[in-house]
Amino acid sequence: MYKTVGLYKRMDNEDQFYDYYTNVVVPQLLNIPGVLKVEVTRLHSTRASGDSTYFLMGETYFASYESFQRTLTTPEGKAALATALKESAEFLTAYVGQEESFKTNIFTKPHYIK
Repeated sequence: MYKTVGLYKRMDNEDQFYDYYTNVVVPQLLNIPGVLKVEVTRLHSTRASGDSTYFLMGETYFASYESFQRTLTTPEGKAALATALKESAEFLTAYVGQEESFKTNIFTKPHYIK
């Protein structure tokens, strides 16, 4: 599975941007043919990272890299990209990647209780 990952830097109007992103950008993304799902995560720095550069992460999922490429040529894809960049171009760092998932299985993995 392929996805885009958008990391949004801290800004003065984070709550306002979050509302814009979830109420305007996400619905547009979900209307693009080939988009499987969209996930939005508010980020919080930890003691270990000490990093407070980013406050929001948006992930958009596609079945394949080819599916992702096709979405960029659709009218819906072009409109969603323009909308997303309209309010956030200076705050956005974006990536495209291939996702792999790893999960534990409590039925086959030994668990020890002392």
